[in-house]
Amino acid sequence: QQQQQQQRIKSHGMPNLSITSQPPPWTATSTILYPPLVARFTSKSRTSNSSYFAMAILMGSDGMMVDGALFGNTTVTGVETGGRSGTDLSFHFTDLYIAYAGTYYIRVDVYKAPGQDYNAATLSAEVNSNQIVVTDG
Repeated sequence: QQQQQQQRIKSHGMPNLSITSQPPPWTATSTILYPPLVARFTSKSRTSNSSYFAMAILMGSDGMMVDGALFGNTTVTGVETGGRSGTDLSFHFTDLYIAYAGTYYIRVDVYKAPGQDYNAATLSAEVNSNQIVVTDG
């Protein structure tokens, strides 16, 4: 049933964001997450004059944003993954680490900016990673 639902969403040309590489289910504090978090964004529409970027945001298991605990390059630009029509981008967060012990997940927000004007960017899609348990290393 979920697949049918996704099929329906796709047919309306809605952007689709999924995590293609999940972070590890557990890790030590201040240790780079491996495998790295990778998200893939696809959209039926292709706009040559827009650029996309993604932000990784640390969320507590209570669903609240956690400030000052996720480090590394938390904002990345998309890498073209396919020669298909439309937009097909991968976002690679290769050096993220979490400074404090706890149970978290990472929310990935993808923004679309007109040209290179990142201040005018709008949220296109968001997706949550699996849970990550961080222990003192």
